[in-house]
Amino acid sequence: MSNITPQVSPFVLSKTNRISKDQNLVFEIASDALWDIYAEACMKSWSVRYPHRKRDPQFLEKGMTAGNLPADLATGLRKYIESLPKHTADISNECPETFAKPYTPQKVTNDLNRERDFYRIAQKDQKAIEPALSHLKEEVEEAYGSCWRIVNVRSWKTFPGAKAGSNDWHGDGLPWPVNKIMVYLTDIEPEVGGTEIELHDGSRQITHGTAGTWCLFQSGYLQHRGIAPTVGHRLVLEIATCPAFETDLTVFHSGYGAKYPISPWDCLDIGTPVPDANQGWTDPLLRQKRVMDSVSKKPFKQWPLEMPEALPRIY
Repeated sequence: MSNITPQVSPFVLSKTNRISKDQNLVFEIASDALWDIYAEACMKSWSVRYPHRKRDPQFLEKGMTAGNLPADLATGLRKYIESLPKHTADISNECPETFAKPYTPQKVTNDLNRERDFYRIAQKDQKAIEPALSHLKEEVEEAYGSCWRIVNVRSWKTFPGAKAGSNDWHGDGLPWPVNKIMVYLTDIEPEVGGTEIELHDGSRQITHGTAGTWCLFQSGYLQHRGIAPTVGHRLVLEIATCPAFETDLTVFHSGYGAKYPISPWDCLDIGTPVPDANQGWTDPLLRQKRVMDSVSKKPFKQWPLEMPEALPRIY
């Protein structure tokens, strides 16, 4: 008998060893597997349809890429967001049933609301947000090697001395295909903070630049932290994105506690109103609730484990 010991990823082994202690981990592992299948299919489709398009080498090497919005776009977006009503975030409960969500102690939620102003970005804000998204469209496609869409949009203003939540070193606990774009709508010089990211090679990079600076990074795998301002404030627009078979810039706010759709196939319906015999065009969140009414009870029977026939066949 061979005495060769199979090499198992420490990440997978750690999860496997914890299954008996945490039943929810079974669903997390299944979700990760679905995201693998879905993302690879999206990337294959893109490479076949656009063989001339090249991947972003910086994103492939470092896990992040960055750029700048035109100054007029950044200024207009900042003014628009600051004109919106402030929103009290309920981190633990503000999340559709289709999404994984974190447990956030109430004290942390209270601290976050005290140290930040939150703004709720929704579909009604599409016209104001879309020019910036259109500017990002091709650069994000070439980073992913895939078309993409939005799974959540959040915005907040951070004040001096903020300590709660994202200002500690952390990873976002997302599947690898789900990544975030941070768009800074105020200048990010040392005194107003920024985001520090530990890259694949172990080096650390702090985002700095003028208003309109953006970075796309693998926030689920790269350790990172926010750096609070020492003076003034920092306004950021955070866009959680994932691969898709067609790029869709529809703005969707799934909640301040939402992380990612448990099943990637749910991304096909995010932000899309559907006909309803009684209500006409229904809100996407209501659709998400209807679709997932029984999923929490019987997830493995409800999740489509094979590619739906409606999706383009790429092999």
